[in-house]
Amino acid sequence: MVNEEARARNIASHFNRGDDIPALCKRFKVTPAELIAALKAGLEIGTVNQGQYQARVIQGSLQFPFPDESEKRLDNLLKCLNSELKLATFFALRRGITASVNELAERIEHLVPDFELPHETTFGGYCADLFLKSGFVVQERYQRYQSVDVRQYGLTEAGFRYAQPLAAHSLVFAVEHNFSLFSLFGLGKSNREGDVACPLNRVHVLEAVGKGADTFSAVADLSGFNRESVKGQLQALQDLGILTFETTKQDSPRYAWNRDHEVEGLVVGEGTLAALLHQRGSLTSEELAARSEMDIRKVRDTLSELRKKGYVTSSDYTPGGQSIVVVENSKLLQDVLEYVGFVRGALQDGPQLQEAQQTLASLRNDKNAMALYLEHGIAAYLQISPFRHRLSSAEREMIALDYITSRGEIQPKDVAEGLEWTASTTYRIINQLESTGKVTRRVEGNIPFYSVKGGEPENS
Repeated sequence: MVNEEARARNIASHFNRGDDIPALCKRFKVTPAELIAALKAGLEIGTVNQGQYQARVIQGSLQFPFPDESEKRLDNLLKCLNSELKLATFFALRRGITASVNELAERIEHLVPDFELPHETTFGGYCADLFLKSGFVVQERYQRYQSVDVRQYGLTEAGFRYAQPLAAHSLVFAVEHNFSLFSLFGLGKSNREGDVACPLNRVHVLEAVGKGADTFSAVADLSGFNRESVKGQLQALQDLGILTFETTKQDSPRYAWNRDHEVEGLVVGEGTLAALLHQRGSLTSEELAARSEMDIRKVRDTLSELRKKGYVTSSDYTPGGQSIVVVENSKLLQDVLEYVGFVRGALQDGPQLQEAQQTLASLRNDKNAMALYLEHGIAAYLQISPFRHRLSSAEREMIALDYITSRGEIQPKDVAEGLEWTASTTYRIINQLESTGKVTRRVEGNIPFYSVKGGEPENS
């Protein structure tokens, strides 16, 4: 009891002379909660300055729950593992005692001392956004001075139990297979409705192929996405060498209205297509786009939703149509599927979790191995990171103008393919060019063609 009182008075003394909260936690080896309790006790007996306490002590904490449902757990985890920089951030976090962004950056520099890392705000951004909302970190807010907020981060129980060990397992897996996890998972978006480009949905497409789906239609049915979305995911997997697919010319599928359902009561886009199908019998998506004057992508997305609800039926692709051909005896495909299965098992407290914890302990005990794995992994990520080499809109406009000029007249999809841009980025840039009069559009049937006004790019 005497020792506890002496420590409390010692804490109060250092606090009153200006030591900040993180320094006190570190000096006395206590958690923020324990420190606050000691300072509150000091307030009551008069050893802690009340004005300093009100100005500098923790103002609150924020923590999101970690879900119980297995797919939501997997979604939360995968979007936090799609970059080796995120893995390094997990290794710098601790359970119990939070750390400032600056302290986290210093810890990461200690893990990879011979590697040039991005600015510390990168790691703070991971914690404040993805890690926090996924339930893996807690955010505690202090005021070091009256007008300066200080936020610190530490692992939650879910972050300590699942995210940190699985980060270690994922790092070893990616480095030993010589690719970045970003190549496998893509952008770390959430698995919300309509957002196909997220790690979990890429896993769903991959698992559909693993189950034997060998046509776009089969993968779309198993994964729940439309064919265009499936094609984009498969292209990313092909770039990584997991599989290869071929496309051949075929007739578009024809859609027909299910007469068991009424046309009335649907939302605007669905109602428009439903009325056309009810009147015409069966139409392709291109024919529906032309008759409804809706964007072809909007038509396909709406048809996909109507098909899921059972309102619309479609003929499948004709024989000899689009198909997926998995690389024969693809070891990488099997390895990735096993990796995903491993993560699923660990998140359900299977024996895989203990194996991942052992991998983490092994890396922590061998600092050279940890540094080598992180250096190799981060280097692989930085080579392909879209944020490391992001182009401005002005730069993309000039590149697109040059490319369109070299082709004379071209469709947007061919621009996207030639420049290796996403469809959404390509359409956005072309729309900007058209709105400023730098390109002109000619429509043939329902297909737009673009050319540079005057035959050459105009100076901005």
